[in-house]
Amino acid sequence: MTIYDNLKDKQAVQADEQPSEALSLPMNEFSTDAVKRSGLFESIASRQGLTILPGRFGGEYNNDMVAIGENGDDFILLFGLKTVEEGRDIQLDRMAIGPFLQGSSEWLKLIVYSMELYDELDATLMAKFKEHVENKTISLNLLYLDLDEKQMNILPLAIQ
Repeated sequence: MTIYDNLKDKQAVQADEQPSEALSLPMNEFSTDAVKRSGLFESIASRQGLTILPGRFGGEYNNDMVAIGENGDDFILLFGLKTVEEGRDIQLDRMAIGPFLQGSSEWLKLIVYSMELYDELDATLMAKFKEHVENKTISLNLLYLDLDEKQMNILPLAIQ
């Protein structure tokens, strides 16, 4: 009997192994850590005059947020909030939206596309966002919190 037969007959499917540790739930944007990270991101992005895009775009807890805006001649995209502990590296989500790496050209294009479907944002801002993504002239930046130094940092990234 296959798993599909069990599902069709509405029978429970038994896992071969039990988790060795209790899972920490919920592991999503509603968890305590994720709510704190969201609040920090929103505060920093707002103080920089950036527009926070609705939704989440990968990352731990699938909680990375994106904010966009202009600063003089630069068009900025800020995403995060990631955390870094001593001896660890910053981890970009390798499958943030579908199979695409955070910060990649494809990831940026999917953000543009999803915001076009949303259709409740400033049209002028979104047109500039789309143009800068297409031309790869957007200033891509990652917001992260160094847990050891207890300091927020912004890391400029190259579009992959």
